[in-house]
Amino acid sequence: MGFSARAAMMAMALCGAGLGVASQAQAQQHKPWEVISDEGVGLRPPGAAASQRRADILESIAPQGVVTALTGVGLEAQVDRTSGPDPMVFSQTDSTPFQVLMGECSAEDVCSQLKFYVGVDVPGGNADPAWLNVWNARERFARVYRDPEGGVALEMDVALTGGVSPNYLPARINEWRRIVGSFRDFLRVGAKPAPTPPRR
Repeated sequence: MGFSARAAMMAMALCGAGLGVASQAQAQQHKPWEVISDEGVGLRPPGAAASQRRADILESIAPQGVVTALTGVGLEAQVDRTSGPDPMVFSQTDSTPFQVLMGECSAEDVCSQLKFYVGVDVPGGNADPAWLNVWNARERFARVYRDPEGGVALEMDVALTGGVSPNYLPARINEWRRIVGSFRDFLRVGAKPAPTPPRR
């Protein structure tokens, strides 16, 4: 065998050995249970990231949790358990009282559906449906309708079914505050918030 041929064979052997060492080192770098994720390599066992994300998901809430969410954005709130089978939370925004009705509740009063409600007395006791439809046509997240007493009810639904992020409920509360203020402007003059709870 000539020098050039022998040298070529040795070079191939060395390259193969080098590749084998590199592969073995790479194999030893990660243990079988370690996962590669955006957070880094081998930082947590399989399922840990998903479990942490699931722990941060809000699928239902107790009345005191609603109170905590309301006070967290600067509103006063208290729980009322005397108005019906499901709990209710009373609060107010810019001197306008409103209620948070809780639905789809378990025996432990942990609920997955919330309805923000405010009742408004209209001067003369007769709200024109066409006038209310002007509001409904421009407002995406809430609705108004005429109640049996001739006043106006303003509502916004918040569903937790399926799970939401921890920031979702405070964001919806702030959206509700904006909606109530906008509706007051829509009424312009003569309307007074009604503190009585809505009919179930």
